[in-house]
Amino acid sequence: MKIFISHSSLDQELIRKIKNTLEPYGITPLIAEHNIDLENSITEKIENMIKQCDVALILLTENGFNSQFVQQEIGYIKSLNKSYLQLVQLGYENKIKGFNYGKDYVPFDTTNQEYALEKIKKTLLYVKFHHVVNEFIPLLLLMELSGMSKSRGIWF
Repeated sequence: MKIFISHSSLDQELIRKIKNTLEPYGITPLIAEHNIDLENSITEKIENMIKQCDVALILLTENGFNSQFVQQEIGYIKSLNKSYLQLVQLGYENKIKGFNYGKDYVPFDTTNQEYALEKIKKTLLYVKFHHVVNEFIPLLLLMELSGMSKSRGIWF
């Protein structure tokens, strides 16, 4: 599963922690600074990464709220009807405006980052599991309808 991480470039330490938390579980973070693209502008590179992702993670830290890129990425993510998870730094909850207002989020305490990292991991593993199941069920149904399951000793 691929996850685009919308963030401020000032939050590199948090990005590193998120990446290290998710990669062992087969979740591939798409991070603009970590992917060299000699063919496209930074905007085109980010747009392509958002198109490729299964879900987006929006880091609304103090830096994220002040980043024009993050605000534009939110708009693009929403325009593509991509699913997204918000991480909101404690003390900034009242800054959530517009289309993001009222949407669930993971609270982020800078003094206890482990809670947020664990919550992000569990949420994305849940999404990954359902993504795999939703891809697998039509195959199982097709096998059942074609009789392949019985002829190969597979029973449902």
